[in-house]
Amino acid sequence: MADDTPKEEKPSGIPKRSWRRRLAFPVIILGAVGMMAYYSRTKPVEVTVIYDLGDHAPRASSLTVSFVRDGEVVHPVSWTFPVGAAAQRRHRHKLTLKPGIYTVRARLSLRASGSRTAEVRKVQRRVEIASSKDQRLTLRLR
Repeated sequence: MADDTPKEEKPSGIPKRSWRRRLAFPVIILGAVGMMAYYSRTKPVEVTVIYDLGDHAPRASSLTVSFVRDGEVVHPVSWTFPVGAAAQRRHRHKLTLKPGIYTVRARLSLRASGSRTAEVRKVQRRVEIASSKDQRLTLRLR
């Protein structure tokens, strides 16, 4: 069944666009902008983590660090420092994480030295990784 009603025309003789066609382009643009905003917040970012061993650096034997998000270990990492070669006071590490709230758990094992006994220092800290670039996080293990 064909609709024989004449379409409303502009004075130039071109048919007038329907409201749906006029609304389609702005809706597509807004959808694209919304998707870009959403994905930019969930895109992983590079984070430089500085582990500050402080005065414990000469006695450090190992360092184990894990980033926990929503109960799941996301990025475990560990280093060992050989006897006779003291660890640097500040140890840098670059990693890629998704933006969000993390619990950083660090375990620093120290060797016995002189009158000091071997010990283990544990640090737990809650950090927020934002969606911006070039983030630095300093974790003091003193």
